[in-house]
Amino acid sequence: MTHNGQSKLPPSFYLIIISRLTSTFGTYLNILAINLFILELTNSPVWIAAAMAVRMAAGIVSSPYIGHIADKYNRKTLMIVSDVVLGAAVLLLIFVPEAYALYYIIFLMIIWGIFSTIYEVCLQAAIPVILDNQGIFKANSILMGGRNLAIALSGLCAAFAAYFLKGYTAIFAIDAVTYFISAVTLVSISIKTISHPLSKNTPHAAKKSIGAAYKELKILPNFNIIIFFLFILFLDALASASHNIGMPVFSKALDPDKPMHFYGLILSTWAIGNIFGIFYLNKSQFLKRFRPEFLYPAFTALMSLGMIGIFQTGLTAVILIAAFTAGTGDGAYQTYLQTYIQQAEDSLRAKIFALHALAMRTGFGIGFVLVPILLQYVGVNFVVILLHGPVALICLLSFIRLKNKLPT
Repeated sequence: MTHNGQSKLPPSFYLIIISRLTSTFGTYLNILAINLFILELTNSPVWIAAAMAVRMAAGIVSSPYIGHIADKYNRKTLMIVSDVVLGAAVLLLIFVPEAYALYYIIFLMIIWGIFSTIYEVCLQAAIPVILDNQGIFKANSILMGGRNLAIALSGLCAAFAAYFLKGYTAIFAIDAVTYFISAVTLVSISIKTISHPLSKNTPHAAKKSIGAAYKELKILPNFNIIIFFLFILFLDALASASHNIGMPVFSKALDPDKPMHFYGLILSTWAIGNIFGIFYLNKSQFLKRFRPEFLYPAFTALMSLGMIGIFQTGLTAVILIAAFTAGTGDGAYQTYLQTYIQQAEDSLRAKIFALHALAMRTGFGIGFVLVPILLQYVGVNFVVILLHGPVALICLLSFIRLKNKLPT
């Protein structure tokens, strides 16, 4: 794998980075607020899980169609539309009466699941085209590192918001504005996001069924490895439902009066570890000797072990060290995974990223159903072990097997 770490990125791509990170900051600040808002309205983690499951289900159902259209139509236009729709949907939440807020949040999760998937698939598939296949690894590192810096900032802002803000209106407004800023930024730049002819120039290709379009992926020489990667991603997402639901519950148990304080600290520390994993470990000369097939399961295992550690104690220092460890593994494996998938040809790339979104959202969706059931019988600390433990074990075994089979 060529990292192309020293390639210079065009100015337009840095504007895309600003666009993406701005909306990411608002999104994660909003996720924190919505989860706690639901808990305040219902006093039940089941509703948090239900909202997340609806969001995942919307992404699952729409992913195959999104991959199809993102390989046929202008990806920049699709990204702009996604930002505008999401900004408007979040803004409306401010004006919904509290008696109907829970129902609107469920509707918002559907919109969020569909249009956030459109944006993600289009951006990930477009990066090699925007950069003309130069500096892709560097671009992914900057995007992933910046994304997690935005998450860290949103977590810290949430921690301070617990002290300075009353209610959630200001946070929802901030999120809506960030989507509109992202859309305006994309409108202002001229970029090419797809290298093959658009569907209007290829009428026969446009009539191809979705099933036939996805069967084309089997021609890829590394198709089996991609499927294996996506299987690991599915298991990881399934396990991740435990800490996504568990964090607000765990934070409220640590400090019932200001749960957002601990929730924000954990999430921001995880994001700082994520940045470390991207910008330090990914620059390691030792790691550059190995292919992503070798590194991906190793760092996934590190992430799961860190997540298990977060929930096993009430000691703040131990919690934050475990969160940092989890973030380190998370940041490293995501960058390698994206760069590896982006090596596929442009006419098929969005479909692979759609399968990526499908695997991730299906895992989360099943997890968001399973975790609340488990929490009725055992504590959140054991649930995290139960789901993240097998991921760590499978990845470690895969790591050993791949080490013996793959060249360095």
